[in-house]
Amino acid sequence: AFVMAFFLNVSYIAVALAAVLPALLYYAGDGLGVYFHARATGVERINDPVDWQLVRRVVPTFVLSLGVLTGLMLLMYTPRLAGFWALVAAAILPFLIQGRYRPRLRAVIDGLYDGAKTAAKMGLLLALIGPVAQSVITSGLGTSVANALVLSPIGKVAAIALPLVMVATLVTGAVIPEAATYIIMALALAPFLEELGYSRMAAHMFVFYYSVFATIIPPVAITAMTAAQLAGASFMETSIRAL
Repeated sequence: AFVMAFFLNVSYIAVALAAVLPALLYYAGDGLGVYFHARATGVERINDPVDWQLVRRVVPTFVLSLGVLTGLMLLMYTPRLAGFWALVAAAILPFLIQGRYRPRLRAVIDGLYDGAKTAAKMGLLLALIGPVAQSVITSGLGTSVANALVLSPIGKVAAIALPLVMVATLVTGAVIPEAATYIIMALALAPFLEELGYSRMAAHMFVFYYSVFATIIPPVAITAMTAAQLAGASFMETSIRAL
């Protein structure tokens, strides 16, 4: 969002507000997908009673930690620094406001340890992905595909241009991180969409959406890889299900 705000010369809030409706539609579709999948596979509904006292004690910790993260991001702190202080808040707040529901110190330490192990695994995987990503960037594969699609005769038709831009973005984003994909495609393709009559915000949002979506496409599929690590599931099966 910060990169997009820079490209569009607008505030971060303007980009965030423009993303509200697409985000709501995405989560609505995601929720419906889970619901119908559960109905089709016969997953039993869980009818365990809700401990509302526990909810009231735990929710403030989540809300305040998220507030720290969001506030620091809005103040233009780096995601790394904002995430660090949000993590500090999440580790300290339970001992201050959760009363008898506060976790044991050992549980917090174990949670931090498990998070560090997962981060180390992801760091190693990202390091292995680096040479592949650099090869794509150096060879100009993404921009070459984009130019080939855009300069073709059918690329001048507005209704067909969007699927072409989608394909180019997915091909590029399949092997490099979404931020790099967005920057490359925003420079190569967003102006093309603007020439066809789409607004600047809409053109950049379209490119960014498929830059993020590309992270579930094998062989790299960094988002599916992260989900598989957290769930202890098969990487390829996770990626296929995500698609």
